[in-house]
Amino acid sequence: MMLAHFMYTDDKMTSRKILSVLLGFSGICLYFLMQGGTKLEVGFGEICMLVAMFFSASGNILSKNLSGTLSVLTITTFQMLFGEIGLIAVGAAKNGIAPFHFSLLPAIVLGYLSLVSSVSFLLWNGLMKYNKAGSISVFIFLVPIFGVILSSVLLKEKIEWFILPALFLVVLSIILTNWSSNANNLRSPLPGIPVQGD
Repeated sequence: MMLAHFMYTDDKMTSRKILSVLLGFSGICLYFLMQGGTKLEVGFGEICMLVAMFFSASGNILSKNLSGTLSVLTITTFQMLFGEIGLIAVGAAKNGIAPFHFSLLPAIVLGYLSLVSSVSFLLWNGLMKYNKAGSISVFIFLVPIFGVILSSVLLKEKIEWFILPALFLVVLSIILTNWSSNANNLRSPLPGIPVQGD
């Protein structure tokens, strides 16, 4: 949202957007504070996450700018390719090019994860192309929430009560960000398809 404020004249920060960001961030902080026994620790890992989020936001802005001349599929392909090269290079420098035994099951899991990632990025870039970056970016707050829920469902990890107020704050943040009293502000995700107010 902050990067979009400086990059686009039609996507400025407003008091409502600032409030929505604070609510969403508060929801995430609430969960992790409660999970850690109200003890807030900021270490190297947390700093790396913040840096990663900055580069992720920069990538979203770059993708949106390129979407005017390149297809979403092309943009996503290059994103995945360069990201893959970087990860392989770091991993190879640390542990060698193939420090594991590659069998059928890991290959299936790798294929599944690759498919999920590529489809997710394709959908995300498609949303970025046809909508304001600030309106879409707030949905990133849902990632840790769904991570906790899926961990409970798939890994049988205990889900704590404080996930509910955290989820409420995140959902409220998304609603506030995207709420519009003017139906003409709505944009169709696909060109040529009318939406309410057209």
